[in-house]
Amino acid sequence: NLVLVDAHRGSSAWFPENTLVAFEAAIASGADSVELDVQLSADGVAVAIHDDTVDRTTDGSGAVAQLTAAELGALDAGSWKAPSFAGERIPTLEQCLWLLAGTARVNLELKARDLSLAEIVVEAIEQQRLHRQVIVSSFHLELLAAVRRALPEVRIHHFLDREPPRDFFEGEGRCVDSVGVAKDYLTPEAVAWFRAAGRPTWVWT
Repeated sequence: NLVLVDAHRGSSAWFPENTLVAFEAAIASGADSVELDVQLSADGVAVAIHDDTVDRTTDGSGAVAQLTAAELGALDAGSWKAPSFAGERIPTLEQCLWLLAGTARVNLELKARDLSLAEIVVEAIEQQRLHRQVIVSSFHLELLAAVRRALPEVRIHHFLDREPPRDFFEGEGRCVDSVGVAKDYLTPEAVAWFRAAGRPTWVWT
C-alpha cells in the first residue's frame, strides 16, 4: 500500500506549528503534502493559525478575529516551542503560498466560518495559479461549496464528524471530492459507501 506523508501544520513535531520555518522543514524532509490552518484577522487578512485565539502558540492573548493582521504579525509565534524559534511570526496565507508554490501539495483547512474567507482563499489561489497544487478542506460545507463554484478544478475535502444522509453526495455534498472521517464514525460500511460514491477516505483522530 502507498503511504502519503501529510505534514500537519508543517513539520510541527519539531518546529512551531503553522510557521514558515515549519513549512520549510516539511518540504526539506520530503513530505508529500503540507497542511495549514487558515483564519481571518479583524481586518480581513487570511493568516495561518489553528486556534481561535493566539494564547497557546504566541506570546499574546485574545481572539484571532479581534486582532488586526499587523497585531498578529507582531506576535512571537515561536518561543512557546523552543527559545531557538524566538521571533517566528504568524504568517499570512499569501506568505505561505509564496513559500510553498511549486513544492508539495498544499492542504488549506478553512477554520473560520465566514464566507469572506472562501473569497479570500480563492483570490490567493488564483494569484499564485495553484489550482492543481491545492486542496481546500473544512468542516464548513458552505465555504467549500463557494470555493468549488469559483474554482471547479481545485480539490475539495470535507471533514465529517457525523454520518451524513445517504443522498449527501447527490445533494449538498456534491462539491466534495474526498472526505475525512472521525475515527469514532469510521466503519467498513461507511468506507464502502464512500468508495462506491468515488470519494477517497481519510481518517482524523
